[in-house]
Amino acid sequence: MREHEIDWAEMIDEKVRSVNSLVTDREAEFAAAEQAAKADTPVEREIGGGLGKVVLDGRGRLLKVELDTAAARLVGRRRLAERLVFAISGFSETAGNSGG
Repeated sequence: MREHEIDWAEMIDEKVRSVNSLVTDREAEFAAAEQAAKADTPVEREIGGGLGKVVLDGRGRLLKVELDTAAARLVGRRRLAERLVFAISGFSETAGNSGG
């Protein structure tokens, strides 16, 4: 190839690589922003058995427990603890009890 000729294929490849890099960077920025927004959004989950609910942040950290004390008195401490754990961890009672 002569000195004054342009290698169009090489120029196009370089531009495509540049655009792909920009797209990847923007996707990563968008995913990070979306994750940050989720972390700020509280999530409510029912405890089960009419015992109340738990409130967690978007990362799954416990923010609040709203317990119906009258209903809680009707179940044993162990059952109450199990239902709280299921609510906090996101499992339904049936998913957590396979064959029990």
